[in-house]
Amino acid sequence: MGFKVVALGRGAEIENDALALGAHVYVDCNAESAASKLQDMGGAVGIISTITQGDAVDAVAGGLAPEGTTHGGS
Repeated sequence: MGFKVVALGRGAEIENDALALGAHVYVDCNAESAASKLQDMGGAVGIISTITQGDAVDAVAGGLAPEGTTHGGS
């Protein structure tokens, strides 16, 4: 579908794994704002979360493009 996959994580040590698994870009949330980085790339159409920490998901939600959605993490 032409989506650019951006993996978000905490720590530089997982960057190589994220990229090897198919992410186009890795953002270390410990080093920079994920929401700002996503907005710099034009905003995320969707955010799929595998975590249940609401505060972490809320911090990334600011990176959504208009009409973007979040899914997962319950």
